[in-house]
Amino acid sequence: MSSVKHARAKQDHRVIQKRPFSFLDCIQTDRISVEQVRSAMNVWLDTAELPPSARRQRYEDELEKQEYYQRRNRQAWASHTKTRLARLTALGIDVTQIKSCLTDTAEK
Repeated sequence: MSSVKHARAKQDHRVIQKRPFSFLDCIQTDRISVEQVRSAMNVWLDTAELPPSARRQRYEDELEKQEYYQRRNRQAWASHTKTRLARLTALGIDVTQIKSCLTDTAEK
């Protein structure tokens, strides 16, 4: 019984050492929402006890879902940006001439 517990502990240790979101590495993203992180983490935790083939399928399903949301978020961002620029232009505001209120901290 002791050797079984020891083997299980070693296996758990290996699983914890792996990056939990490695199955999402192929998503091209510069932004990811808290909900997307939560969803990916839930899949990773839920599949810890599953056989590799079932785990792989759940990862692929999650990846498809994440890609869908990334695509929709990019589409929404582009649409909202276009609308915002049109509204500002209608108000006579040239966004290329607006001074930034952000300071450049790289020089300090």
